[in-house]
Amino acid sequence: MEEVRTIDSKSCKEIYVILNRLGLFYKLPIELKEYIIQNQDLSYEYDFNIDLPLVYQVDNENTKAYISYLYLKYINDSDNEKNILLRKYEKNEKIYQEKLMEKYNSNNIFRNKRLETVENTPNTIAIVEYKESIIRKFVNKIKSIFSRK
Repeated sequence: MEEVRTIDSKSCKEIYVILNRLGLFYKLPIELKEYIIQNQDLSYEYDFNIDLPLVYQVDNENTKAYISYLYLKYINDSDNEKNILLRKYEKNEKIYQEKLMEKYNSNNIFRNKRLETVENTPNTIAIVEYKESIIRKFVNKIKSIFSRK
């Protein structure tokens, strides 16, 4: 039961409302039910409509992950459906890991940064104008007065 002890209070409230409205809260173990009930945010109001798909009603990614986990571990009774879900999760994890490998590949990290900096440099280069200091101007003026004679 330790794996679920990290659920935040907002997610506890959303999980409680969703599973109660769907009539699935009773399938959870007693300890987990007590944890969800005790740790939910009582000031947070969450409304769940049974007629709309769950995906469109839950914005919190943590809540989606927790409900998915609870469904796989406690709510779902079909072994066939569990196997399908596990294969889907493994496939999603593999895709996620491939994206991470591509993004953080040690061979490409510096090459990509160099290309980005070259692409981001503007084509025009500003010319720096040289300004003489006041002392230099004064010295040059004195030199020009003496050099005329």
